[in-house]
Parts: sequence; C-alpha cells; structure tokens
Amino acid sequence: LGLGLFADPLSRRLRALLDRMLPPRPADFAHSLLNEPLIVSIAAHIATMPLILLYFGRLSLVALPVNLLIVPVQAAVLLLGMAAVVVYVFVPALGAILFLADLVFLSWTIAVVRFFAAPDFAELTLQIDGRLIQIFYLCMIGGAMMQAARPAVFQKISLIIRRHSFAAAAFAASTVALCLLLAMILSRPDGRLHLWLLDVGHSNAALLGTPGGAQILVDGGRFPARLLTALGDRLPFYDREIEILVITQPDAWDIAALNSVLDRYEIGAALYHGQPNRDAIFQEILARLQQSQVEVVEATSGYRLEFSDGVVVEVLHPAERPSISDKLGEAVMALRISYGDVSLLLTSDLNAAGQRQMLENGVNPAASIMQIPQHGTARALDEEFLASAQPQIVLLQSDVANRRGDPDPDTMSLLDGLQLFRTDEMGTIHLIIDGQIVRVSS
Repeated sequence: LGLGLFADPLSRRLRALLDRMLPPRPADFAHSLLNEPLIVSIAAHIATMPLILLYFGRLSLVALPVNLLIVPVQAAVLLLGMAAVVVYVFVPALGAILFLADLVFLSWTIAVVRFFAAPDFAELTLQIDGRLIQIFYLCMIGGAMMQAARPAVFQKISLIIRRHSFAAAAFAASTVALCLLLAMILSRPDGRLHLWLLDVGHSNAALLGTPGGAQILVDGGRFPARLLTALGDRLPFYDREIEILVITQPDAWDIAALNSVLDRYEIGAALYHGQPNRDAIFQEILARLQQSQVEVVEATSGYRLEFSDGVVVEVLHPAERPSISDKLGEAVMALRISYGDVSLLLTSDLNAAGQRQMLENGVNPAASIMQIPQHGTARALDEEFLASAQPQIVLLQSDVANRRGDPDPDTMSLLDGLQLFRTDEMGTIHLIIDGQIVRVSS
C-alpha cells in the first residue's frame, strides 16, 4: 500500500529536486542511485512504521541510512543465493563458489545492520495508542480514495496545500503536536483515587489508579480483547506499565486474559498468596512473570502496601499460604484499599466459608464500599460478614448473559437499603474518590 501510494509521487519530487541542483546527466545518475534505496524505503516506512510502533513499541532512527547502504546489494544477495542453490545440486564445487560470492554481499548487509544497531541512539522506545494508528490509516486510505476520485473540493484543497506547502506542513505538524500534548495533559493524574470495576463478563477484574498515577490491576477475566480494550480506554496512551498486578486466585476463569496484558504492558510487581496450582494457564502466567524478572510477592493477611500519595493496600485474607488441596473459593485473596476516609473492600470470588474464616481470624472487614463476592451467586454472602463490613455502597460484577442465573435473589435481598451499582446494568463502574466524597459513573 505504501509503495502504491507514495513511491511514484516521492520519486517525481526527488527528480525535480535533483534537476534544480544538478546538470541533467548527474541528476539522472543520482536519481537512479537513490530512487530504490531511499524513495522506496520512505514509501514503505510511511505505511508500515505505525504498525511497527503499535506491535513492537520501537522507532528506528537509522533505518533510512541503513537502507541506503544495504538495498543496492539485496538483488545480488537474492539472485546469487538462488543460483547457488540450483547449481549446487548439479555441480557442488561451482555452487560453493557462488555461495562464497553471495557471502560477500550478505556479510556487508549484516555488518552494516550491526554497526548501526550498536549505538544507544539507534532506536527510541515509544508506545502509541492503537486508536491513533487507526486514525492514521483511515486518513491515509481516505486520502488515497479522494486522490483517485478527485472531487472539486479536494482539488481546491490540494491546490492550496501545494501553493503553501511549508505552511500546510507546519500547520499539520503543530496540530498533531498539540493533540498529543493535550492528550497527555488530560491523562495526567488528578489527585484522586479511581476504581474501575471492569465489564469483562462473569469474571473478576478491577483497575485502580492512585492519585499519583500508579496503576493496580486486580485479576483480569478470561477475554483478552475485552480486558485490553478496557485498559486501553483508561490508561494514558503513553503509559505501558502497570505498577502492581494482583492475582487473587489461580482460577483461569479470572486470570486467563493476563497473558495478553503481559504482552503489552510491563509489570512492576505482582501480589499472590502463594497457593500452588497445576493449571496450565496459571503456570504460564507465573513463568512469564518470572522470566520478565517481575518480583512476585507472597502476600497474605497482614501484608500492607503504602503509596507515597496516601493510598494503602491491605491484604485481609488468607491468613497464611494456602496448600494445593485447599479449596480455591476459601483461599481467595481479599483486599482493602484505603484513601483518606474512604475504603474499598475487594472480595473477588471469596466464598462464604472464606468470609467466616476471615472473621474467625479476627480480621475486621469494615469498608465504605464493598464488592459483592462471587458475582452475587446463591449463598455467596455471609450475613455476619456483611454486618461486620458495614458498607454504604456495594458493587456487583455480573454478566447479563451468564448461565448461572446470577445474581441470586436471596443474596440480593441481603443488600436492601444499600446503594447498589451493577456492571450488568451500567457497564464498567467508575468510582472517583477524593478521600472523602465518592462519585460513581458508568
């Protein structure tokens, strides 16, 4: 696509530039020398660079000079290599000579690439919001269609741009820079604690943004596309780090999508209660965290994490590292996040037996806001536990299409008189907390 759209126009502009600078013969020679390694490379880069940024997060600063040096010999590399393979089948000695000749050009290619790749400034690490990439391709393809159709309005705009090319380029560059700057300003931390109870189906997934800009992801559900979309919509487009990842249990239903998160984001540290589990998905996530040298902290009741902006994360359950034979629902990690006078109790899939264990261990689950455990299924909530927590606001993470019939009417009847917000009715629930006041939006 890039070659089809940009190669010929750029080639014509290069020829016009050389004609103004050089006599005819030197201009012909320079154009034939530069057209393929420079112009074709630029045309290809225009179309492919956004995808390279999106999928690899890297911008090469030396691609064009490298191509100028290696593109002229690539035809020789391919043709000699193909000829050597064919000849070697019939005359091995002659084929070996051709391979050696090809090695000269191939060695030059490798040497140039390694030489330019060595300096620290050879590439930049950049992360671009996928939506900006979509806009770029829509504009590029839309512009190509307009160029082909040539409506009168488009011709007038093109004429103005050609007559004032420098001003148009400066305006376009300024507009892009201003949009990026505005997006960065709007995505800066606002000094408040944010909780998003994510709408990712009948699974547990919560994202917290601290007043200072740190992110905490609790579980993630089992649908990678839904989780990545939810994160991309809420994290700053330039931020590709999640400071804390919390795995409340090794059930793939609640964590399978984390593999896709590890593909796109760096993790500062992970919290897990340490229960062994042979599930393949859990083992893969754990192995990838270890390979990335992410510190996996074994966090049980009493573990406390304090942020410099005043946010405190407490692990309330389990009391000790669960064994492999312990039931998952009884050993789920329960968290309390506090900021100012407001506290959030995240219960994930902690069942009623686990809730009673917490009370028996002397843990006070009091919180201003509580997540209803186990998506409000039958017998999911212990009455004594609810009375001890004394929440003013309760949050339900449920999928309207779930086959279990959640939430259960008996469980919901325990919540009479409390403010209830549900993802199956509102979508993702967003809580904004300034330390005293809680604002809730969908």
